[in-house]
Amino acid sequence: MTQRMKILGLRVKHYHQFQNFYLNLTEPAEGNALEQVCLIGANGTGKSTLLKLLSLFLQHGQPMWTDQSVEFLSVIAIHLQLDHQRLWILKHHFYHPIVLLDTVAIEDYWSQFWVAATEQKLAAAKNQVVRVRFSNQQSLLEKIRLRANAADLAIYATPDGRSLLNAELPTTNLDQASGFFNNFKAFHISSYDQVEDFWNVLIYQIKKRERDELLFFSNPDTQKLTVEQARQQFNAQNPEILTALADQWNLILAKAGLAFDVENAVIPVQTTENLQAYIKSIKTGAQIPYNALSTGIRNFIFRLGHIYSLYFNRPVERGFLLVDEPETSLFPDLLYDIVARYQSIIQNTQFFVATHSPIIAAQFKPEERSILEFDDNHY
Repeated sequence: MTQRMKILGLRVKHYHQFQNFYLNLTEPAEGNALEQVCLIGANGTGKSTLLKLLSLFLQHGQPMWTDQSVEFLSVIAIHLQLDHQRLWILKHHFYHPIVLLDTVAIEDYWSQFWVAATEQKLAAAKNQVVRVRFSNQQSLLEKIRLRANAADLAIYATPDGRSLLNAELPTTNLDQASGFFNNFKAFHISSYDQVEDFWNVLIYQIKKRERDELLFFSNPDTQKLTVEQARQQFNAQNPEILTALADQWNLILAKAGLAFDVENAVIPVQTTENLQAYIKSIKTGAQIPYNALSTGIRNFIFRLGHIYSLYFNRPVERGFLLVDEPETSLFPDLLYDIVARYQSIIQNTQFFVATHSPIIAAQFKPEERSILEFDDNHY
């Protein structure tokens, strides 16, 4: 059974620009986990680093570093709610993670551990911390780890990577996309470097509907219905991904006189074939190459489409969406409802955004906004 999980906080010591930093991700009144979080601040304050640290935790099921430039004093700890239990997962340097009771945070040796300025003092405080770790911590780590082919989903959407397709379409085929039938991963990166993953999910969703249709109409209970009744029932439970995606994309494309050309899409049949689906001019019907779109619109529709396809018509009980710089290359008029667009897609998901845009930050409640600033020592 899926364990319900929320991130309550993140603490970082002696790593990059973070000397002894705690990011509290709980509501001020009740202390429950925030359902959505906005990190905003000047360049270099570490918004993307924090998002990356959270993504690595979700990918690996334990805290990880973003690079190998880690000194002995470096520590990261994730504060979690797992079902009704609150706990900390602590990673010191490159040692194995330690799972601790939530109440460790009120102990003196916990405070000493975080302020220790020498290796000797840190080691002494850590010895105290280790004594109160869970005896069954390996079992807890297994419960924390997101599982493939389940109702778990974590997406890290980053603006990094190339900005143009290498060909007219993302380079993939039916054979590669069919891998999702056996291995629907729990963790996904949404970026231009991973655009083939998006196209694979689209193909998978199309083929899954075809398979489900065969199973549905071969069911003895279905055969008691009229053809029209059966068709209506199946369509109500199994919407078509390309039609649904067009509804999402066309809200953006229509402003430029464009539309997603669902009617002329060619579905792959042979294992070596790719999905042929393009953008068209509303006025002339002419096909528009994806690389001819503006950088902002192209990046946005692929990012939004990838996230949408991963949530499409499937139950998600434990979800996490991390979006870095959703404003990238977009004109301000597209930013005013961008948070609502993502909210309309996700379900049972803790939603994190890192941004420079006051327009985007204003779409969050005050308690959901964390403003990152340097202190007098530039930490």
